[in-house]
Amino acid sequence: SKEEDKVLEDAFGVEVMEIVKGLRKLSEYDIRDTSPKNSNDKYFIQTYLNLTKDFRVLLVRLIDRSVHIKTAYVHPPLLRNEIGEKALYLYAPICRLLGFSSLTSILEDEAFKILYPDKYYNLVKIVEKRKTEIRKFFDDAVPFLKTILKENGIDAEIKTRIKHYFSIY
Repeated sequence: SKEEDKVLEDAFGVEVMEIVKGLRKLSEYDIRDTSPKNSNDKYFIQTYLNLTKDFRVLLVRLIDRSVHIKTAYVHPPLLRNEIGEKALYLYAPICRLLGFSSLTSILEDEAFKILYPDKYYNLVKIVEKRKTEIRKFFDDAVPFLKTILKENGIDAEIKTRIKHYFSIY
C-alpha cells in the first residue's frame, strides 16, 4: 500500500524504495503468461532482463532466489518443482550471463537436487568416492604445469576446483 511505501521510504530513503518497487514488479510479472506461444528460454531471460531498469534490483532478486531454492523442500511437490525449474531455466542462465558463477552453481545444484533427486544423489556418491583421487591429481598436475609455464616465460597462478554437480551431469 502507499502508506507502507511511505514508511519504507521514510526509514530507508528513495533509493531503497525504488529497489523494493522493482522487486515487486518482478515478483508480480509472470513471463510465461505474456509470452508468445512456443517461445524459448532465451526469450524469457531477455524479457526478465528488460523488466529491470536498475541492476541492483536484479542482483537482489538473484540472491533471493538462491536463498529461496535452498528451502524449497518445505513446499508441496508441484510448487517445489516449479521453483526448481525457474531456478534452472531462468535464474541460473541469467547468473551465468552476468558472470555470477557462485550463484549459478547454487541454483543449478539445488534445482538438480529438486528435479532429479536420484541422479543428483547418485552423482554425489560418485564424486565423494573420487574426491581424494581428484585432489591428488590436482596436487600433482599444478606443479608440473607451473614448471612448463615457467620454462616458457609465463608466470601464472593456477587454481583448481571440482566442478559443481549439475555441470558434471
